[in-house]
This record gives sequence, structure tokens and C-alpha cells, in this order.
Amino acid sequence: MKIKILLTVGIFVSAVAVSTAQNANSAAITDRLQTVVKSYTSGNGFMGTVLVADGDQNLLDQGYGMASLEWSIPNDPDTKFRVCSLTKQFTATLVLLLEQDGKLHIDDPVSKYMSDAPARWEKITFGNCSITPQGFPISSMTKNLMHGA
Repeated sequence: MKIKILLTVGIFVSAVAVSTAQNANSAAITDRLQTVVKSYTSGNGFMGTVLVADGDQNLLDQGYGMASLEWSIPNDPDTKFRVCSLTKQFTATLVLLLEQDGKLHIDDPVSKYMSDAPARWEKITFGNCSITPQGFPISSMTKNLMHGA
């Protein structure tokens, strides 16, 4: 009985020691991350949010600078940003990589991969979506495709 209790206490102490070491290591990593980020945020050179995660553990999740200079609203981890067209280059790259892998073709209709696409999208291809900033060319041909003429 005494050995069983000592073994249980020993396992508990070992688990606490490992957890403490991991927390100390995480704290050191977080401190280093904050130092690196501060080198970019000094003088408001960078204003935004930073999230660095390792698996399910957030090592750094913090806002820096102002979300609105006019209204003096600071950034925080929940600040919403308008990304506008920032993601288009990544989407185009992804489509081209999928084409390279033979998983789709640039001339495929978008509706082939979207079962809930409206019928009027039937003739719109990935190629159509990639040739103008709006995602598809605004021409009489496109207007006809979009409105089913």
C-alpha cells in the first residue's frame, strides 16, 4: 500500500515537473515572439494582430497599434479586418496548382464543383473568374451568361 501511494505521488510530481518545464519553455518562446513582434511595432511600423500557435496552444495572440487612428480604437485579437482583394492572388495560385495536379481545369465551369451554384453560373469558368479584378469580365457576353440570355 505504501509503495502504491509513493508511486502515485511520484507520477504526480513527475507530471507537474514536466508540465512546469513545458510552461517555462512556452513562456520563453512567447517572450521571444513578443520581442520579435515589438521590433516591428515600435513607432507603429506594424499595426494589426498576431497569432502564433503550436498545435492547439496559442503561443501569442495579441493586437498591436490602432484599428482606427481616427477613433483611437486599439487592435485586439478579435479585431476584424477588411481584406478586400488581398486573397485573390492566393486563390488564383491554388486554382493553378489544382490544375497542375489534374484535379480541375481552368476551362471547367465553376458549377461543376459547386452543386448549389445558380443555373445562370453554368457557363462561368475558373478562367472567366481570373481575368479581371472583379472576378469575371464585365462584357455583353458575361452579362448574357449571368442573366441567362
